[in-house]
This record gives sequence, structure tokens and C-alpha cells, in this order.
Amino acid sequence: VFAILLRACTRDAQRAAVLEDMEARGVKPDVVVYSMRLRACRKEQERARLLGEMRARGIPLNASIIETLLEAERSPDLEGVWNTMNRAGVFPSSKTLSSMFAALPNWREPRPGAQAALLRRVLAAASRKNVVGRVVTAGIGAILRVLPARERPGALRALVERARPGTVVSEQHLPSEALAAAVGGWGKPEDAARAFLERAGLQVR
Repeated sequence: VFAILLRACTRDAQRAAVLEDMEARGVKPDVVVYSMRLRACRKEQERARLLGEMRARGIPLNASIIETLLEAERSPDLEGVWNTMNRAGVFPSSKTLSSMFAALPNWREPRPGAQAALLRRVLAAASRKNVVGRVVTAGIGAILRVLPARERPGALRALVERARPGTVVSEQHLPSEALAAAVGGWGKPEDAARAFLERAGLQVR
């Protein structure tokens, strides 16, 4: 009930009133409530304080919290979020992977090479448990935009091979020309891109 009330709040004062009511009734906030509070945060310091409060209360991080951190600000600290997730032992969900892949090409890396290094770490976490169609599409886009040309063919093959056979990939959102240039093939770019994915057992629609 309190999570629903927090979701409906549009102002900080309203959220504070709900939290005060929870405390007065002896209701301890759970991971859903903290997810709502993190989503409402406007400052990194406040998010850090809430994460510390969660740890103090023994509330473990989960995929929902990680996704909230990725969505909480327009330019999240991708490396910090990924490190927090790893330290907490949280397995990345499909949504987390696709969010990371989508955000990485536009991430302002804190030092040269950080963008490509983080992408390699995210790719290493991809498996048949979390690679679905949207992850394949977002991952292909990130690889083509972030990694050096010499690394792209191997990274692309590794990604599609980790998808379950029969995984459906949207042709509409596929960067066919750039993909074909990276992996080679005959004929039109869209035909070469389709052939590359179908050889890995994926379906293109």
C-alpha cells in the first residue's frame, strides 16, 4: 500500500509525509519502497545515502534497484552502477543489460578507454539466461559504436552465440549496414546481416 502511495506522489513533501506515516505505524520500508525513493532522488549524494541505509537495514540489492539506478538520472554513472551490482552479487537481468548497452555509446567516460572496458565487462555477463531479442539489438549497436573495428567481429559472434536458439531480433531496429560491414558477407547489407544472425540460430523479423 505504501509503495503505491509513494508511486502516486509528485512532490517531495508528499513522499516525506508517506514515509513519516510508515515510521509512525512501525512499517519498515522494503526493497520496493526503496526503489521508489531512489527513483525520486535528484542528487547522487541522496542516492548514495539511501543505498547506505538499505545496507544498514540488511535489505539486499536486486535487479529492480539496479535498473532504478540506471533510470534515475539522465547521465548515470554506468561504471559505478555496474560495480555496485557486482559487489552485491546481483545477476544482471535482460532489462539491465539492454539499458547498459543502450546507454554506453553516449556515456561520458571518466578516462580514456573506460567506455570500451566497461562494454567488455557487460558483454562478459551476457548468457543464455539474460540475452533476449532486445539485448541482442542493443548489444550490437553498442559494439558497433564503442569497440575498435578489430574487436567487433569477435564480440558480435560471442554475443549472438549466447542468445538462445530461436531468439527473435527486430529487423526494424537492426543497424544492418554497419553490422554487415563488421562481419562481412555477400549481397545487400540487410541480407548479410540477416545471414549472420540466422547462422547463430536467431530469427530476424
